[in-house]
Formats: sequence, structure tokens, C-alpha cells
Amino acid sequence: MLKRVRIAVVIATGFLSAAVAGGISDTQVSFQTTECNGDTGFASVELERIWRIKAAGCAVPDKPDEQLMQVLVKSTTGLTKYEVFTVAPAEAQYIQAQIKAHMDAKRKALEGGDTVIIDR
Repeated sequence: MLKRVRIAVVIATGFLSAAVAGGISDTQVSFQTTECNGDTGFASVELERIWRIKAAGCAVPDKPDEQLMQVLVKSTTGLTKYEVFTVAPAEAQYIQAQIKAHMDAKRKALEGGDTVIIDR
């Protein structure tokens, strides 16, 4: 009986390794950041760490009628709860589209039946 249990553990560990190695839970999204003062930059984060996208409270520097958006990303450092990135509205829509595509792909993989997805 012990041998069967050990084999099951090895098989389960193999599935976990395959899921992590396959990049299922570490899909990255890259986007341009825009600060309230007009400074721009670039960021890449894991899609599944994005917690919320909300209004930043300041206008796009060259388009005063548009609000910048904040992307709140769960921190991995433990020093803060979130990392905050400020983006233009079009960039926020792009990020949301990437999240939706990722969720749709996960759903489709689950419906296919022969894919194992292990969320952290």
C-alpha cells in the first residue's frame, strides 16, 4: 500500500511541476505608465497579481478631459500591500483586455478536460 501512495505523490508532484513550468500562473502583461506630471515609463507584471484598476484622481497631462487610471498589483515584497502604476485610459483598457483573454484561455483549458491548472 505504501508504494501506491508514493507513486501517487510523485504523479501529483509531476503535475504541479508541469503546471508551473508551463507558465500557467505567471503570464506577464507589459504596459506604458504615465504619471500625473507627464512622466512616462514601462512596467511588466504577472496578470494574476493585478487586483484592481481604478481612477487615479488626476487628468491625462495632454488631455485634461480624461482621467489617468491606477493599476493596483499585489506586492510580492511584503513591504506594501500593493504596487501602484498610473496609466492612460487606453492602456487600462489594454490591460483589462489581456486579463479577459487570460481568463478565457484558462476557462477553455478547463473545459478541454485534459489540462491541469493549479492556482497558487
